[in-house]
Amino acid sequence: ATSETLTAWLEVQAAWMHIEAVFSGGSIAMQMPDEARRFATIDQQWSKIMARAKQSDSVVQFCSGNDLSVLPSLAEQLGECQRKLSVFLEEKRTMFPRLYFVSENILLEILAQASQASSITMFLPTVFDGLTGVSINEGPHPAITMLESTDNKPVRLCNPVACDGDVEVWLEKLRLEIHYTMHDLLRSAATELALLHSSDTIDPNLFISERPSQINVVILRLLWTMDVYTALSAPRGEQRKSLQDCTKRL
Repeated sequence: ATSETLTAWLEVQAAWMHIEAVFSGGSIAMQMPDEARRFATIDQQWSKIMARAKQSDSVVQFCSGNDLSVLPSLAEQLGECQRKLSVFLEEKRTMFPRLYFVSENILLEILAQASQASSITMFLPTVFDGLTGVSINEGPHPAITMLESTDNKPVRLCNPVACDGDVEVWLEKLRLEIHYTMHDLLRSAATELALLHSSDTIDPNLFISERPSQINVVILRLLWTMDVYTALSAPRGEQRKSLQDCTKRL
């Protein structure tokens, strides 16, 4: 009986430790007020058990008493809190599917610090591939203004993304703004590439050194296509030389 009681005690302790930081305060507790109140009641009972256990001289004797009779009830209530928390996290992931890429512990940490944008930015590389960090305009209304990529080429967003409200909402706005900014950079680079290519003054190395790698991958393919098309469109007697020049440059 003592062994079974100790096992149940440890299971309740593990469940309590897992969600204690979640429901003790912070943005998650504010978004789940019913479960926060339920956990507050559980926490009071748990604190009383541990206080009495500290005063006891014998673990065996304490396990035989009535103080631990509430363990099954605490385990059931903690399980309900955990189930409601799982539903809550699933809703957040549905709103911003890239949160499926992070573990539950990291997701809880992100949601718990939703009001502190600078604390969340350290987790952004786990949901945005190729991103190492962001620049934030600090102040009463912080906003992300620039991206820092793995190739050490900063990318300024076309429109700053305000870091306020639910974190999954502004993360989705950031994703859309990244797409828009990259599309704008690509359109601008393609237009400049066409002008330079037509005047035959393009230096590929210089052209790509100023742009992010993601843009360069597309630009190099466009350049290859344009060069091959130009070579194949040359007069029959000049095609061989044109293809040789094209191959040499590429």
